[in-house]
Amino acid sequence: MNSYNTIKVWMRGACFWYTLISLGMLIFGLMFSNNANNVTTVSFLLFFPCALCISAAGMLCRNEKIGKGLRALLHYLITVFAFVIFIWLPSGATATFPFILLLLLLITAIYWLIRLALHILRSFIKRLREGK
Repeated sequence: MNSYNTIKVWMRGACFWYTLISLGMLIFGLMFSNNANNVTTVSFLLFFPCALCISAAGMLCRNEKIGKGLRALLHYLITVFAFVIFIWLPSGATATFPFILLLLLLITAIYWLIRLALHILRSFIKRLREGK
């Protein structure tokens, strides 16, 4: 894949993730916050670098030159890093070490549950295609 196509795929993925993160955070804010303006302009600006990181992690995860275990680990680390650096830290949330550890555990559980659901969905679709 040449560099133009690589950048195009990266940006397309980033736009998808930016939309998903923005809508998710808006819905989450409307459901759990008393303040209607819970997502600030700066937050919206920081969602895009987070989306770029997640898109790059997705591209890395599809790279066949790297082993599956290493791809999954790198994808997880990049995704968590992006969430912490671009979403959680700028929110101004202060927490104790046990809270941070619990949050990391929760993020890890959610991440692997989503990966499991996607794996099951892909295998189901693959089985349907092979059955036809």
